[in-house]
Amino acid sequence: RTLEDIFAIQDEIAKDVAVALDSSLLGGASKTIQGVATTNLTAYESYLKGLEQQAIYSYSSLANAKNHFKQALARDPGFTDARLALIRNYLLERGTGLLNDQETRKQIDPLIQQVRQTQPENLQARAFELAFELQNFSPAADEADVESKLAELRNMLPLIPGETYIRSLAAQILTYAFKRGDQAIEVLQAGLLIDPLDADLYRQLGAIYRENKQLDEALAALLRAQQLAPDNPNSYGSLAFLEAARNNLPAALEWKRRAAEVDPQDHEVAAEIAVVFYDLELPEEGDPWYARVVALAPDSAVTQNVELQRYIARNETGKALEKARSMIANQIDLRRGAFDEAVFIYQSLMLEAGRSREAYDFLVSVRPDITQFEVIPEDMQGAIMQWSCLQLMTGFESFDTRKAAWMKMAQNLDNLGFPWRGPDDWGTVEHLVMTGDIEAATKEYLEHRLNKPLAENLELHRLESKIFLADVYADSRVIARHAEIQKEYAQIREQVQQMLLQPEWQQ
Repeated sequence: RTLEDIFAIQDEIAKDVAVALDSSLLGGASKTIQGVATTNLTAYESYLKGLEQQAIYSYSSLANAKNHFKQALARDPGFTDARLALIRNYLLERGTGLLNDQETRKQIDPLIQQVRQTQPENLQARAFELAFELQNFSPAADEADVESKLAELRNMLPLIPGETYIRSLAAQILTYAFKRGDQAIEVLQAGLLIDPLDADLYRQLGAIYRENKQLDEALAALLRAQQLAPDNPNSYGSLAFLEAARNNLPAALEWKRRAAEVDPQDHEVAAEIAVVFYDLELPEEGDPWYARVVALAPDSAVTQNVELQRYIARNETGKALEKARSMIANQIDLRRGAFDEAVFIYQSLMLEAGRSREAYDFLVSVRPDITQFEVIPEDMQGAIMQWSCLQLMTGFESFDTRKAAWMKMAQNLDNLGFPWRGPDDWGTVEHLVMTGDIEAATKEYLEHRLNKPLAENLELHRLESKIFLADVYADSRVIARHAEIQKEYAQIREQVQQMLLQPEWQQ
């Protein structure tokens, strides 16, 4: 057959494969399987180049992929596969921080509507729409609605078996929103049965194994991902997180450094390295990486957070407070915890300075709605500030007053149905302190927070929230454990300083 027959050949192959596959694997989709929807060879070539660059999933490669998909659409405006790939690309750019939620919606909504004009029932278009809605998460979200959207997404997986992005997202939501790690692993392993060479599925599998504390399995999956796609920087980052979970900070930093080499335009990798050095109270070592962050993305939320951490590392409290206030007032993006850090550092410093009422009034001046404790704000910035306001009340309100306000918010969080105050949940210690059960709060703090690997929780050595958690910190068991952490912190710091003597770390 000649090259001009390529599209007809693809259609024939697709139909033959569909017939051969067990219908249970594809959920009955085999009847509708067909080849790529263009007859323009140049458009098709651009589309393939775009997919190649998209699979690398770096800052520069996603930009290249976007250009290729647009070129394909310029050659063939009716090329639905290219339009769907472009939607996926925008969602991936959101994942890297290149786009925020508002920018992503602005890009993908018209493209989804264009697909629906010709293919109203297109499953990929619906899957991408659901993916954005599930990621654009509101603290006031209804659990039943999230469950319904997730179920719809999971039911689509057999019908769009090669859509790795959607499969990975479903696994992430199962793990991080609902703590159903075993189900998430099944979803990913089903994908690997279809494509055993999919590096991104291995990467997601490794991340979920890590979350499930299955560290050996995580290492095997992540190394496989890195071997299959050595140009993809995300597996290097995932290996860094795994080594931190294994309490090996030098190894984690080495993987981060390699990620920065693979994707030099990604300012967030450089930011992560800078913050580790600042957490280790090595500001001179962190500053070259901070300079790289500023050069690449001077105005990003991540950059502002690194600047804040730099002030903390240099004990420049006044500048840290000024920076945190600015970040809060401007309601900066949530990317990589930037807004969270600003609020909680501001809260902690103001409590320690005896200025809790002033801090409370400032937060309320920015967001007056956050004092309606019976209502959870619709955006995460508001929810974080409301949480902080309640803790700031420790400095000027009676226990009964602040407990009553806290319980209103706690009831709303319970109504959402997402885990937040069970054993080892993110809000358990704070909830127990606010409700006056100091013994239970101390036990939770000892058994869970102080038992986490220090390499991924370097802030533990600083005794954060000293005023809010004062009763917990006063316990003799906590004092003894913190003394051990200080020794371990000094050892890790020394290990990193030795690592920095290696030639590859000389900048």
